[in-house]
Amino acid sequence: MKMPGTLRMAVLALVPVAAGAVVAPRNLIPMRWPWSDSRELHLLEGTPVNCLLLARDAAQVARAAATKGLVPLAVLRPGENRAALDPAFQGVVLEGDFPAAERAPAEAGRVVVELTSKARLYGEAPAAEVAGTFEGYWPGIRIQQGGAVKAGPSGAPWIDTNAGLLRSVQARSGAMVWIDVRPPEHSVLKVERYLQAIADAAMPGGRWVIALDSDFARRLAAGDEAARRDWARMMRMESFFEQQKAWRGLAARSKLAIVQDPADGPVLAAGMLDMISTQHTQARVVAASRLEEESLAGVKFAVAVNPQRLTAAQKQMLTTFTRGGGTLLNGPGGWRTGAALDRAESDRLNDIWREVQSMIGRRNMEVRLFNVSSILSHVVGDAAGSQTVVYLLNYSNYPVEQVTLQMADKYRRATLYSPGEAPKSLELYGTEEEGTGVDIDKVAVFAAVHLER
Repeated sequence: MKMPGTLRMAVLALVPVAAGAVVAPRNLIPMRWPWSDSRELHLLEGTPVNCLLLARDAAQVARAAATKGLVPLAVLRPGENRAALDPAFQGVVLEGDFPAAERAPAEAGRVVVELTSKARLYGEAPAAEVAGTFEGYWPGIRIQQGGAVKAGPSGAPWIDTNAGLLRSVQARSGAMVWIDVRPPEHSVLKVERYLQAIADAAMPGGRWVIALDSDFARRLAAGDEAARRDWARMMRMESFFEQQKAWRGLAARSKLAIVQDPADGPVLAAGMLDMISTQHTQARVVAASRLEEESLAGVKFAVAVNPQRLTAAQKQMLTTFTRGGGTLLNGPGGWRTGAALDRAESDRLNDIWREVQSMIGRRNMEVRLFNVSSILSHVVGDAAGSQTVVYLLNYSNYPVEQVTLQMADKYRRATLYSPGEAPKSLELYGTEEEGTGVDIDKVAVFAAVHLER
């Protein structure tokens, strides 16, 4: 699908702020402002949050935010006129699937960020510096009525996550992707759920638009000590990913490539990745439009999710891959591109997973993980193989203890990073398969292991 010219210009390179500094739009860290006035702006002092999403009639808050070096954006919905906005707003957020005529470019020095449906976000592969969706999942282990844990197609706990969608979009675009998902209505959440939401988006390189449930917002404004502690923990999580910005430039490390086409639809594209992720198998996403020798460098196994959609040139590239010694698994094709996978399609995903598992074998995995049923991982590294980062996000509400990582390669140093804690050196040991092993005592919510050759 071709990107409309108006959207290609939607976000300018720099946004001026009150103090004369500039913020690149991809460095904006957004929060939906839950209060009607500006009295709580002091809560943002010393935090990484630098962008507020405001109602269009909240000009007083916008003016106060700008004086503190924050970037205030007005949230508009389809049909709302942005011409009469107060000049205190430094841009707009277009929330919803706007018609092409309403997707006008930003004026000089102002920002436009679109929060569209998942189908549009995935299908258009945004060229804008920032893009997003209002259809994200609230992350966590899915609980059925009665309290039982729902199982996914592969038998592991069903974890609602936005990671697969983020990785699929980023495989075709360099955009910073915002996931705009709000806490479930009429809920009072533990802080761990907020930490999971932050890390679920940040781990694959995106951002969650911070949003508080009404009870949390009320207690925070009232100065409740427990709420202030929880807020501080959230900000430490946000700060962690800002402090480790260099890791965002690292590519997914895997010998397995998942080849996707935009016509597959976001549900299938994300579902395939999330299913594989729940089994702690690392996968590299390759957009069919970017299928070339370089994108398959280091890959031993490839899965063409929907081979019927590939062009003749793309099929020829995969043929060349197999002639060079690679192994190709073709999906069955015929997938629907609706809002959800039906039972038959979920079963087909399960069949693909079993073939993938049989195809790659445990010796060909970059990292094997043990005692991680409620944890999803993401493995990235540099092209030279000199460093690898293993992200670990625990989606349960209780710590996971005695986690083990076994790497296929040899490493000389391992460091454990956790938000708000000092880095900790980990002891490395050899494995039976001539790789490297490391043990982690506990993963409360999130941790990252940085490995060096």
